[in-house]
Amino acid sequence: TFGPGAAIFPEAPLVALNSALTAEHGLLRAFSEGRGGEYLNLQGLSSEQALKALTTRPLAFLRATYGVGEVEELYPSASLAVRGPFGLAGLLKAQTAKVTLHFGFGTTTRFTKTFEIDAKAAVDAPVARLWAQKKLAELELDKTKNAQAITALGQAHSLVTEGTSLIVLDELADYVRYRITPPEELRAEYERRIGEQKNDAKRQDREHLEGLVKQFEERKTWWKTEFKAPKGHIKKERSKQELDVAYGYSNSMAPPPPPPPPPPAPIDLSRDVVPEIAPRELPTVNRSLATTRLALAPGVAGGTAAAPAESAASITLKPWSPDTPYLKELKAAPKAERYGLYLKQRDTYGKTPGFFLDVSDLFREQGEKELALRILSNLAELKLEDAALLRVLGQRLRQLGFHDLAVWTFGEVLRMREEEPQSRRDLALACAEANAPQRAVELLWEVASKRWDGRFHDVNLIALGELNALVATAKARLDASGVDPRLRENLPVDIRVVLNWDTDNSDMDLHVIDPRGETCYYSHNRTAIGGRISADVTDGYGPEEFLLKKAIPGTYKVQANFFGTRQQTAVGATTVVLELYLRYGTGRMENKSITLRLDGGNRMVDIGSFTFGEK
Repeated sequence: TFGPGAAIFPEAPLVALNSALTAEHGLLRAFSEGRGGEYLNLQGLSSEQALKALTTRPLAFLRATYGVGEVEELYPSASLAVRGPFGLAGLLKAQTAKVTLHFGFGTTTRFTKTFEIDAKAAVDAPVARLWAQKKLAELELDKTKNAQAITALGQAHSLVTEGTSLIVLDELADYVRYRITPPEELRAEYERRIGEQKNDAKRQDREHLEGLVKQFEERKTWWKTEFKAPKGHIKKERSKQELDVAYGYSNSMAPPPPPPPPPPAPIDLSRDVVPEIAPRELPTVNRSLATTRLALAPGVAGGTAAAPAESAASITLKPWSPDTPYLKELKAAPKAERYGLYLKQRDTYGKTPGFFLDVSDLFREQGEKELALRILSNLAELKLEDAALLRVLGQRLRQLGFHDLAVWTFGEVLRMREEEPQSRRDLALACAEANAPQRAVELLWEVASKRWDGRFHDVNLIALGELNALVATAKARLDASGVDPRLRENLPVDIRVVLNWDTDNSDMDLHVIDPRGETCYYSHNRTAIGGRISADVTDGYGPEEFLLKKAIPGTYKVQANFFGTRQQTAVGATTVVLELYLRYGTGRMENKSITLRLDGGNRMVDIGSFTFGEK
């Protein structure tokens, strides 16, 4: 359930037992029967049957032998425990064939049985479908590796699989929608409509690219603009009703209106600005792992090469101490007894992802990184094929420095959620940290250049900025020839903040308050000193991004406003990841990230701050 590579077992018969409602049945069968053992699914066996299976050794089909060119694709092709009727199916390539079956106990042949097969003795039975079912059973021993073959087999033989289902095709539009080849009399019209759809998709792709170019030109204009804000702190009172509307405090879960389009350059600075607002008193929020990274540009030894004078700057994250009973017990226990105590606590709290996240953090803080990883890996087992859980796991692995494992984890998320841009973006960022920057460039360009569902606002532009920053600061030259030349320009900034979250149908908002007291957020997305925030995401996963090219001296306060979620997931609370960058896109980038778990709704949370001194 966790990590790349094949499972490693000793040379001994293996019995796999499962009592869960959901399991990777195929892999458990492959592990056990391939080593002379057996898979016992206790959901389908009585206690008596399970006991009998454990105290007796099953007869096993080991292999089949036959003449060259006589038979192909015989299934089962590998060892299989036999506790009832047994059959094989294959493709007969000659008029006659002699097939010998080998049986035994464990992996040792005890007897054989030979069958002579004659094509003339064919029977009136759905043999092809039986063969396809047996092939499907073998392919499903590794569903991830064989996903495409499983789907193709299901479509060819009308078998229901994880990638196919039975549907009723009433008219030609149904065949076109599902890309299923129709009967011959409908073929010409089918091909014509498919051709029209392909041409329409190409047109939409061109329009998307031109729209992205316009967005990027607007960003470059913003970046080149010199902002001169009025001096002094903003002092403007607003009514409670206005503040509630501005900050989204409402009993309704209806999403706020979309942000206004970015104004053309030069940006109008004469409009009203939003004052600094003290957040309401709110319940304690779970807050966890914070990390710091420093990125150096190519050829910058230690990051101290000559550069234009810049102000002293720092990132501060708000400290937090979890107030949970299990952490209190663990902190009070002697170090030698801590892991044993965790195992006992797991019986009580082991169904909650937050338990493993918090305890993993504690062991990491105590310098026990490998134990922290082992505890964290439980997230991969809480619920199989759960993309939200794996996203949380992948982010934590990035923060802990297990970059190769993060790449594998986000690769699994991409396999499950290929239709979502965040899956590619998460994998790209992990690849950049795992010394695979070229793969990161390719993935980020996919995010930028593809058309996505309309609820994923500005993700194309955000990924494009990350792509350009990566190419500009990578230690080795990267191939970005596939990127449209009009979109190739790095735009470094003093401050960058990115807000991500793991649950769909959720509404988060990023707020950044500058030293003048002006707040940049979804309905006030440009500030007098040049701060800008991306479009408001109310139904997706984010990200939302704040940028400021030129920071003025003072403190910048970062907040996250959690409106709420309509999504039910195994994770429970929504996991939010905020990344704060200093000097992003330069050779002296500094980054701190923090993970929070939020539930309820209408909650403003202080995250941290940037501080810039005088030059």
